[in-house]
Amino acid sequence: MDAFKTHDQVISNYRDYLNSFLNIADDRIKEEVGKAFEGDGFIPDPLIQFNPSFQKGDSLQDLYNQRLINKHLIKTFGENFL
Repeated sequence: MDAFKTHDQVISNYRDYLNSFLNIADDRIKEEVGKAFEGDGFIPDPLIQFNPSFQKGDSLQDLYNQRLINKHLIKTFGENFL
């Protein structure tokens, strides 16, 4: 499964869903709303965050030592996650 392709499809479906509610008579307003739907910012980027209620497991360093994760994750998340 390609997560980016899936994300694009979900956004496209969501735009279609939102557009189905719109009935704008004024062409100028309709054009501006159309630009907002096609541009960035109308639909926010996905939010990725940690849920602290999960049971803690191995540290990032341990996972890297076991060759289960990419070494760049350690740099990405910082020393506090080791």
